[in-house]
Amino acid sequence: MAIAPRRAASPFTVRMGLRKRTIVVVVVGVCLTAVSAAGVYASALGRTQDSTGKDPSVPVASGADATPKVPAGPTAAGRGGITLSFRLDPRLTKGLYMGDRWVSPPTYQTALGTIEARAHFLDTMGRRADISGTWMPAAPDMVSVSPNRGHEVKITVHREGQSSLKVDYGDFSKTLTVKAVRQGGVWRVDIVQS
Repeated sequence: MAIAPRRAASPFTVRMGLRKRTIVVVVVGVCLTAVSAAGVYASALGRTQDSTGKDPSVPVASGADATPKVPAGPTAAGRGGITLSFRLDPRLTKGLYMGDRWVSPPTYQTALGTIEARAHFLDTMGRRADISGTWMPAAPDMVSVSPNRGHEVKITVHREGQSSLKVDYGDFSKTLTVKAVRQGGVWRVDIVQS
């Protein structure tokens, strides 16, 4: 009894299958591709947060210590520090039932003139807690922060240029470099964490 060799799929079938997938991606929309790329970029370079503002990669304590406690007067002697996250453009996630997406890449790029940002304190156990830091722009005529003290703020760019923005909390500080260019009526804002 002879067994017939299995016939391989023709190249046309394989190419057609790929074309169908490509067409589906294009038809579903560029927003879905952009959101996927933003999520992959954010998770590869920084941390992502869900719509509640919590980082899903950080374990959550249970019981009496369910909420991480931030020391009243943190000092730089132990490990820990300030981390910042930025809200993705709502146009990327609108209609996808994803809620607000917050990312924390080393360099955040956007086409918006107003950026929403959050400050957190990362304690020695790697837990994240909201803080009410002081936000101080070096050039208030270029970049303003509203409110200038708080956990969640709005950073507004008023003109082109480069400036620094410092976030202070206790003995800790974090400096951001804000670069803004306006081309064809559209902002390109880069915020670099250092």
